[in-house]
Amino acid sequence: METFGQKYPVLVQSCFSFWVKKRFFIVQLRVSFDGLGIKPTMMRKLLCIFSVLLFLLGSCREQKDDQISTIAAAENAMERSMLAASENYMKAWTQNDFALMRSITINDLVRSANGETTSTNQSGLEATVRYWRSAIPDLKISIDQLVVKDGKSFASWICTGTNTGMFGETPPTGKKMRATGFTVLTFNEDGQIIKEDSYYDLLGVVEAWGYTLTPPIME
Repeated sequence: METFGQKYPVLVQSCFSFWVKKRFFIVQLRVSFDGLGIKPTMMRKLLCIFSVLLFLLGSCREQKDDQISTIAAAENAMERSMLAASENYMKAWTQNDFALMRSITINDLVRSANGETTSTNQSGLEATVRYWRSAIPDLKISIDQLVVKDGKSFASWICTGTNTGMFGETPPTGKKMRATGFTVLTFNEDGQIIKEDSYYDLLGVVEAWGYTLTPPIME
């Protein structure tokens, strides 16, 4: 059977350290009181008061340290949740998994692409995903770098796929494309995605499919 010290080594070490420091401080006080000629009765009272004060100060410090540790643990848990949600968001795009997408987003999620709002709820987001996956059935999004900060995640990613489906009303070209982009996801206090802001080279995508940019006709 484990002893108390074996089961709770950190607690025992902390208590022993506090006791040693307290005893050392009391011995120093006793020497100082002797030098001042303080009577033994008064000395015992003063030592008792100082012991209580030391205990209270130590308890307050430990309580503050516990609070800091609790806050840090909560922040770390939130960051891990945001990282996982960000990875699952990209995974949902790749796997066409709307159930997964709904589980990590709020109903009135707002999405913007290159500065323009493309959807304002989950249904609109799903329509956007269907639009792109109709044109690129093998669409795949791979995260290159991902960090979280102040309730947001920042991801650089690579998107690949082949235009074998209808792109709106335009027939497929059968050509491959590779695009890079950057996405900022904003989270609420529950760790759900409330906003997406994505930026990517749309012109590069359609040019890879064989489209060309026609200069304007100047009069």
